[in-house]
Amino acid sequence: MPIESLSDITKGGTSAFAAGGGSGDVVGPASSTANYVPQWSNTTGKLLKAGLPVQTSTIDVTPTALLAMGAFGLPTVANYLALPRPGAVNGTTDFNVVTNAGYYYRILGNVAGSRNANHPDGQTAVTADSGVCDYYYVYNFLYDNGMGNSTQLAIPYIYGADTAKATIKMRHFYGGTTWSPWKSVGGGGGSDPSKQDVLVSGTNIKTINSQSVLGAGDLAVGDVAGPASATVNAVPRFSSTTGKALKAGLKYQTSSIDTTPGALLVMGADAKLTLSNTPVSSIPIACSDETTALAAGTSVVTFRMPYAMTLTAVKASLTTAQASGSVFTVDVNQGGTSILSTKLTIDNTEKTSTTAAAAAVVSDVNLADDAEITIDIDQVGDGTAKGLKVYFVGVPAGYVAGEVITASDPYFDNVVLLHNQDQPSLTDLSPYGHSLLYAGTAARDTSTVKYGTGSLSIRGSGNQVYATAPSAAFALGTGDFTVEAWFNLENEIGNNGVVGNYAGATGWGLAVGTTQSTFYNNGSPVTKTHSALAFGTWHHFAVTRETGLLRLFLDGVQLGTVVDWTGVDLNSTGALAIGNMGTAYPANNWMYGWLDDVRVTKGVCRYVNAFTPPSKLPIN
Repeated sequence: MPIESLSDITKGGTSAFAAGGGSGDVVGPASSTANYVPQWSNTTGKLLKAGLPVQTSTIDVTPTALLAMGAFGLPTVANYLALPRPGAVNGTTDFNVVTNAGYYYRILGNVAGSRNANHPDGQTAVTADSGVCDYYYVYNFLYDNGMGNSTQLAIPYIYGADTAKATIKMRHFYGGTTWSPWKSVGGGGGSDPSKQDVLVSGTNIKTINSQSVLGAGDLAVGDVAGPASATVNAVPRFSSTTGKALKAGLKYQTSSIDTTPGALLVMGADAKLTLSNTPVSSIPIACSDETTALAAGTSVVTFRMPYAMTLTAVKASLTTAQASGSVFTVDVNQGGTSILSTKLTIDNTEKTSTTAAAAAVVSDVNLADDAEITIDIDQVGDGTAKGLKVYFVGVPAGYVAGEVITASDPYFDNVVLLHNQDQPSLTDLSPYGHSLLYAGTAARDTSTVKYGTGSLSIRGSGNQVYATAPSAAFALGTGDFTVEAWFNLENEIGNNGVVGNYAGATGWGLAVGTTQSTFYNNGSPVTKTHSALAFGTWHHFAVTRETGLLRLFLDGVQLGTVVDWTGVDLNSTGALAIGNMGTAYPANNWMYGWLDDVRVTKGVCRYVNAFTPPSKLPIN
């Protein structure tokens, strides 16, 4: 029979379209069906028109929406799922479990005591700003629920000042009983994942390039830190018992010697030190035997000085004191002349001049090398004094208490002339060892000395010291140089030549005066004025050229401005003179006074700024 309505369609006597199904339920929706799939009613069990939409491009987060993707299909996320901001207290779920996969949206707030040992920053008590991130989102990735293998990724919740603190961290659980330590994996605050966040002695700084940095021991806590005071005067020191570097380093001295045990003296190029402990020498002289009574007499003992000495004291003693009578009196003579303005005396019943009522006064402190010394007994008392000794106490010549001594000269190989008169013979102490001769009355003087035991005395016209032969060493060329000397003027007649090989048209030469000084070259002098210098006083003069700039210094102070001498060629190889500007220079240019420590350095500018003039120039 014909089907007139849906109710005529039955199966087993039951309508195929039960009540409520309604006509047209198997018909698709009126709109396009391309984006829908069928859906069964969860109340009637019937197929409904309103199917589930298929997402092809964006995720629909509306409840009941179904995400369908084809082979290797990836949706474009239009509506991101936002995790809630962490609360001020811990989450209700312990993030340390391994049986559940997923994320924990808040863990361990910044309340003191709220963090346990499993927190990514590993703190149990924190302050409001403890230097670490306050909150983390922790994601748990469960590999095998049966084995309990899991990885956790902790992503910081960053806000405010936490930006520079937070880093992403990771840890693992491999079916054991404990988690591996949290390790940074980069991100947050610019952390570099290739570098270790925290270095722990003996834990993660054991080796660098497979080489141990700890050795058999460990790094001592704090010992690597410098001393509390400035570290510019300390160098490291290792403990003799622990082998560790100690805070209390060794001091290096920049001006004076520290005699404290453990002090280290370090001197660099042209370093200077002050002799606070000057070497003192004593020469005891026995003037009699121990048993014979002493009587007045001249030259009771005669001897010659073994070396030059600057006296600081003269003393006398007796083995047996006299009881009474005139005060026991002793005189000391150098070359037949007394060196005492107040004689040595030993009071009655005393054995030493140290306790005398009238102390001895030394009027001539300079005892020359090989000088003849005689000792007189001027006066005795009751004739019972026995066993006289006299003591000469002083500093060997060449040492002056408190003077500045220059350390070994690092530029000694560049010195082409070094002359002083400490030696009786005339000598060039430079590496070249030029042969030198006196001319006229030029001579060594041991009475007027700046340093050491002698100086060069020049008394005007025709008097000088000169090199016996020309030398290429004296040609200073166009490079750096230093010409310097100590001088003491007694008179001023024309130019007071100090040193040079100037010949009027070639060479160079230095001349000094009471109000101006000049450096000559090939007829083009550079003159600088200065304050008036008194006769009979020692002064230091230096001329330097550094990268073409010429400077003149008096007593370490630059005179005037620099002069551009770039390319000026001091090319003369002529014989050099000391006490004149050159062997061929005209008259009235000789020194009238004394010179000491004359030094010419070729290829090195020793002075650019103000300096303390050197003394006792080193002879390497």
